[in-house]
Amino acid sequence: MSLTKIGNVKIETPLALAPLLGVNCTTFRLLCKKKGAGLIYSGMFDSDEIIRKNKCEKFLAEESPLAIQIVGNNKEKLEQATQIVDEYANIIDINLSCPMKEILAKKSGAFFLKHPEQLKKIIKPVMNNTNKPITAKIRTGWDSQNINCVEVCKQLEDYGISAVAIHGRTTKQRYSGKADWEIIKQVKEKTNLTIIGNGDITKPGQAKYYLERNYCDIVMIGRGAMGNPDIFRRCKHLLETGTNTLELTEQEKKLELIDFLKLYEQTEDKMRIGEIKDHINWFLKSNRNKINILNKIKNMIEIEQIIDVIANN
Repeated sequence: MSLTKIGNVKIETPLALAPLLGVNCTTFRLLCKKKGAGLIYSGMFDSDEIIRKNKCEKFLAEESPLAIQIVGNNKEKLEQATQIVDEYANIIDINLSCPMKEILAKKSGAFFLKHPEQLKKIIKPVMNNTNKPITAKIRTGWDSQNINCVEVCKQLEDYGISAVAIHGRTTKQRYSGKADWEIIKQVKEKTNLTIIGNGDITKPGQAKYYLERNYCDIVMIGRGAMGNPDIFRRCKHLLETGTNTLELTEQEKKLELIDFLKLYEQTEDKMRIGEIKDHINWFLKSNRNKINILNKIKNMIEIEQIIDVIANN
């Protein structure tokens, strides 16, 4: 595998954990890093929230290189938010892809794919308040009639953006349909940006295919990693050796889930039982005994009790 750089940040393995909102807690990020992700993203942070708290969540040195993603529309707030996250981030990522109604209502996220003429007002405040590399995450366009990611990426390149992650769907698609990797490849061919391809990566062979055929420089894995951080180990093994390695058995997945829960208890500043149970649900998604386990832990709030149920069912 060839080493990739984003600005002055070295990416040892061309595999990135996507900025999954509500998923990427410190523990999950650490586990994905341990399994082989070369670049870790935080979840999306609203610039308003960052300023209100005057801090970011817990980040650890072991996560490096770490990209912290921010979203916003207001110049002054983006300046302040950038100054706050600069302390923690190796890379600062600007979200231009979020299709959530509440984000679009703030004229943020994927709003800028519909109004690229306004991009400069949010890119420059971030760039002017950090020496870290700046990246952006976009979609292919607003809808099927307005596919403009090549033009948007050329614009971002002119502004000095170091890399762009492209989710191969439009804003209107949200997460439905199939990701269009041919459009991602067009951007790779028509710009000098480092391109991070994102969409529908659930198997190591897919990551290898898109990297070897020059669709992108880095493959980003999102939903395929939820409850399945081992996908990074399998992808890395295939890229390094040219051979596949077996998926974890259901028993091995349970042991990995138990490792996650123990690490969560050690790592997180606050116990979020809802977050814990979400991860349990994702880890057990293919386990035949999933419903039984979820029912048994429904009212539990102690990790030791939860681990005992998982281990014995």
